[in-house]
Amino acid sequence: MTVRSSGGRSWALAIAAATIAIAGCVGDAASPGAEVASALSDACQPASAAWAPGRAYAIGDLALHGGVTYRARQAHTSAVGWEPPGVPALWVIPTPCGLAPWAAQTDYPVGSRVTYAGQIYECVQGHVSLPGWDPVHAPALWRAIGPAGDDCNGRGTSDGAGGCLCDLGATGAACEACADGFTVDGSGRCVLVHDGDYAVWPNPVSRASSDPWLVVHHDDVALLRPNVLVLLYANVGTADGERALVERIGRGLAEGSRARGYADPSAVPQIEYQFRFVDLRDGVDGRPPAPAGYPYENSTLYPRKPPGSPGAWMFDYALLYTQEYARYLGYPDPARPGQFRDLCSLVEDGTIHEVWAVGSADVPDVNAAEVLGMTPNYTATGNRIPDSVNRCAGNGCFDAEVPFCGRTLRIGWVNYNRGPGCYMHNQGHGIEWGIKDSIPALQEWFLPFAGFDLDRRYPLPFNNLYWMPCDSSPCISYPTPTHGHFATSIGTFDVDPFDAVCGNVHFPPNGVQHYDYFNPQTVMSSCEGFGRHDGPGGADVAEPVDPSRWSMYWPYDDCGGEFLTWWYQNMPGHGSNQTFGDGRPMQSMWPFYYY
Repeated sequence: MTVRSSGGRSWALAIAAATIAIAGCVGDAASPGAEVASALSDACQPASAAWAPGRAYAIGDLALHGGVTYRARQAHTSAVGWEPPGVPALWVIPTPCGLAPWAAQTDYPVGSRVTYAGQIYECVQGHVSLPGWDPVHAPALWRAIGPAGDDCNGRGTSDGAGGCLCDLGATGAACEACADGFTVDGSGRCVLVHDGDYAVWPNPVSRASSDPWLVVHHDDVALLRPNVLVLLYANVGTADGERALVERIGRGLAEGSRARGYADPSAVPQIEYQFRFVDLRDGVDGRPPAPAGYPYENSTLYPRKPPGSPGAWMFDYALLYTQEYARYLGYPDPARPGQFRDLCSLVEDGTIHEVWAVGSADVPDVNAAEVLGMTPNYTATGNRIPDSVNRCAGNGCFDAEVPFCGRTLRIGWVNYNRGPGCYMHNQGHGIEWGIKDSIPALQEWFLPFAGFDLDRRYPLPFNNLYWMPCDSSPCISYPTPTHGHFATSIGTFDVDPFDAVCGNVHFPPNGVQHYDYFNPQTVMSSCEGFGRHDGPGGADVAEPVDPSRWSMYWPYDDCGGEFLTWWYQNMPGHGSNQTFGDGRPMQSMWPFYYY
């Protein structure tokens, strides 16, 4: 592989020495001494609020992102694209409390201890870690103390930090107990309390999201039939038109779940949404029409916060959870005649798995996210981490006042006046910016699939194309089908051969800028061979890729829906036989939605 860079000095030094000067963020990085002092003062202190765009952060402020607490290194106003994991110049992980695995982007003062590769190490030179500065490869920063422990009661293995990574179903510091939903069998293993063999979910023994049955039987599930509550708000639309759009979205996502459906006519959908529509438009079901002079195209029942309310979103997500709003959701409560069930009760028993709101953006209204979600955080073996929730399991984060129902729930927003591809686009963002950060088993294959590992595979100063610093788009070009040229604001980089694999929601494999779904240029991509190892030495085969690969999916147009159908079809699915390089199977995408 040939890699060249220009710009007067190496990109690593350029980044380390650069002065940050971006909108709402001007100034030099805090001094190392200040960082160490701050690290010691906030050790063990979790963030109380989730990171969100558009907020002013002072040096030392804490924010939660992807279940991880970060501390601001510089005063700045946050923005989409500046999420803490991708902007180490602005954010650092505070020093862990006690022994913990080594991690990049973490503040390590002298004396702090970590585990790495089965050993315990002590920091001998204070620093903020970078990729490649682990104890094995940076001996000037660390000294070896001794081996990590390995007493996990036969229900787990050492996590390399003196603790245990418990087998699925086990919990406790030494895996000494069984997690909720599990019990001990005669051999001392933790097994499901309620079990059964089914190829479809929901089923008689597992109905609700975040049920442990779904994790245990992930590889058995060939079809998911999630229940989606669809709230129709667009007064300017018709009920029939809004229903038809939602059903087209459902068909598009079902088509996307057909593993390699573009090449295999026998491939069957692995997800089939079950929709329940509630018409909340004005002038319907005996409600009066919108009042004269009403300024919006969405109904008077559209949840809006009062002007000036705090938070990133003025769409009032919290209102949807209240008993006050339960009557509009329309599920009578048999235990309380005349009353209605609230949203959390519907999520708890699996009556609802997702909520989609259909609205108009033709006339300005309160802002809502493309899709938001909350999901539990999981260990690498599939156990829920106690009291750990990702409130950013979508394309953004829920505001603090929105409750967590104890189970995964996504709330999406559908534009009544756009094609089905736009919500397929939203769902893709929910994977790449949301649920992948909660589920290690998903993240392991999704990062290479979507090109979120560019800094690992190539000497590039960004790990995905969203975070490529670009002053004037397009900053990418392909002089040949294998040659990626990146003209960024911090230098020029040439990589040959370059493989974007399947690309991300905004950048198809041949894309040179955001939303470049119809760029006619051909590049070499291993997307259709992802996880199949049919090339020399077990590599994934790269083939010429251009929009002809996805053009047949025009029924799911708008916002890149044609490309995204093809993108989804190349993800691991049930029976797709995609594996990691060491032979382990890549688990199907679709059950992860409801972990």
